[in-house]
Parts: sequence; C-alpha cells; structure tokens
Amino acid sequence: MGEDIEPWMRQRKWTRDIAGFLESSIAQWFTGAADFAAQFDSDPDYDLEDALCLLYDATERQRYAIRMLDRSAREWPELSKIYVQKVRGPAMALLLDILNSLQARGVVRPLHDTEASARFVLETVAWFAMHRIFSPGEISISDETARIVALDHLLASLRA
Repeated sequence: MGEDIEPWMRQRKWTRDIAGFLESSIAQWFTGAADFAAQFDSDPDYDLEDALCLLYDATERQRYAIRMLDRSAREWPELSKIYVQKVRGPAMALLLDILNSLQARGVVRPLHDTEASARFVLETVAWFAMHRIFSPGEISISDETARIVALDHLLASLRA
C-alpha cells in the first residue's frame, strides 16, 4: 500500500509545481493580448483591419505554444483553468470590447450577437493561423495565403 501512495504523492507535487510555474509565467509568454490592448488604448482611431491583423499575427506567432496548451488543457484541469484565465479569456474579452467599440463608431455593421461574432472571429483566426497546419488530409495552404483569405473574409463579413 505504501508503495502505491508515494508515487501518487510525488505526482501531485510535480503537478502543483508545474501548475504554479505556468500560472506565473504564461501571461509573459503570450504578450500578444497585452500588445493588442495597448495598441488600441493608445489609438482611438484604430480600424477593423488593424484589429484583425494584430490578432491574426499574434496567434500565428504563438501557434505552437497555444496548440500545446490547448491540447494539454483538455486532460489537465489545472492547466485548462490557467489557459482560460490568462490567454483565451482575455483575448476573447478584448476582441468583444473592440467589436463593440467599432460597432458604436459605425466601422462594424450591427451584429446580431456580438459575443457569438467575436467567437466566430477568434475561431476563424485560430483555424487559419494555427489549426490548419495540424489538420490531417487537408490541402496545403501557405501561411501567406491563409492570412490573406482569413482576413479578407472576416473583413467582408464585419465591415459596415
């Protein structure tokens, strides 16, 4: 019995150590959301294309780390909580704020549901900037083509 408990205790300590490290470090790894927010706080005249390009570029730049966290979080609840609080949640909240602001300025057309629209933007960017390279059996789409196609369609669907 004692032999079964000792490895479990070591595993739990290791898990807590890793979770603590990730919680303190993850926001530093993903500065894209902070950079994204700073850009729009300092420029009240930003436009939709600026916002989408910054989101796309930040996602593409960090795609391997985001992918690792996203896939690992499904089996590790502690990591999932950190990932949502430090990466996915702030990115979604910022995107929602930007869409609301752009709607109020008449840059973005009135949206039926801004939160659902923000999710659509985030998931479209995630697939083209990140997930497409991991999709088995998919046609090969270059980074340049993926960026152009995603941004073109998102801009067309959101502009006033």
